[in-house]
Amino acid sequence: MLTLTAKAAARRAATSYLTGSSSLTTRFSALAIRPIAVRSFSVYRSPLLAAARRATPAKKTTTKKATTKTAKKAAPEKPKKKAAAKKPAAKKPVAKKVGRKKKELTPEEAQKADIKKWKKQALWNQEPAAGNGSGWAVYVGEQFTAQKFEEGDTLTEKMHTLRDKWNALSDYDKERYKSQAEVEAVQRKKQRKEWIESHSIEEIHLANQARLLLLRKYNKKSPRLHDERKPKRPTSAFVRFFMSYYNSLDADAAKADSRNRFEGASARWKTMSEEEKAPYAKEYQEEMKRFLEENAGFQDRIDELRKSISTK
Repeated sequence: MLTLTAKAAARRAATSYLTGSSSLTTRFSALAIRPIAVRSFSVYRSPLLAAARRATPAKKTTTKKATTKTAKKAAPEKPKKKAAAKKPAAKKPVAKKVGRKKKELTPEEAQKADIKKWKKQALWNQEPAAGNGSGWAVYVGEQFTAQKFEEGDTLTEKMHTLRDKWNALSDYDKERYKSQAEVEAVQRKKQRKEWIESHSIEEIHLANQARLLLLRKYNKKSPRLHDERKPKRPTSAFVRFFMSYYNSLDADAAKADSRNRFEGASARWKTMSEEEKAPYAKEYQEEMKRFLEENAGFQDRIDELRKSISTK
């Protein structure tokens, strides 16, 4: 419900609105009645005027934008603080890998390992077997290859059986086996020589040293490898004297026991003066000098090869 005051205010607002709208209508109607002058124009385009416009280049109008920038004064830069040098981080201790402890060898195991090492250097049982030219050996090999034995026989019994059969052979058959053995011995000697020459002189030299050590230390026997390529060292002054002493003996003394000849030469050498020994010593020194010049570096190669074998 509106009050009386509110109703009176509403009537005044409505009356003022109607009065204003009627005045606006009167104004717009007056404008509509007023005549508007329109200028006539033609759409015809003259060709001469168009050609003249094309001949004169159009001026480019550039409009500069007025920009108002307020320049701010640059604030003075503050001096940069030097970065403090970083201390290197302490390295963490690396834990050592704990490997398996080497097993302590018993004396027997250590001896086996030592023998195995020296056998490797000695080229143990690698060379072709040397034939001995024995017909008996050829016969035994032939019988074992053919397996002409009774089952259950021991090796000793087999050898006794073969000995009896060998003694029962005729001289012709025995001579045939002996001839075959001589032929095989020549072939094996040739094969052995080719095998030795397939190795260097230094390898054969070290192999002979290892075989000598195995013989002296462990009583392991193996034949020495004869290498004809190895340079021979000059004979000593005493050996030279012994050869001249032996040649000076008469026929009866030369046929005497070799031990007696050596003892006689040794006793004579001890009683000789330095002047008497000088010719033999001079010959030895001259040949030794020539030998060292011709075989320079041989011992160095031996040492290098020995190191390389030990590190394998």
